[in-house]
Amino acid sequence: MPHDQFRALGLPGGDELGNMFQFYTEGERDFVGARDLDLVRALNPRLKNFRTWLDEHIAEVKSA
Repeated sequence: MPHDQFRALGLPGGDELGNMFQFYTEGERDFVGARDLDLVRALNPRLKNFRTWLDEHIAEVKSA
């Protein structure tokens, strides 16, 4: 769903969420690049990428 369309849904906080999703999409390099993934993994060794998490929870996602 395009960001403008999401903001137009009239959801409480929809403008803010739409802005956040747009930043994540258009500012991915800044958003992700500011993180030290080696440090994050050291702090939380159970950290998973989205694909791994989805593979483990696919039945829950499909039923939603």
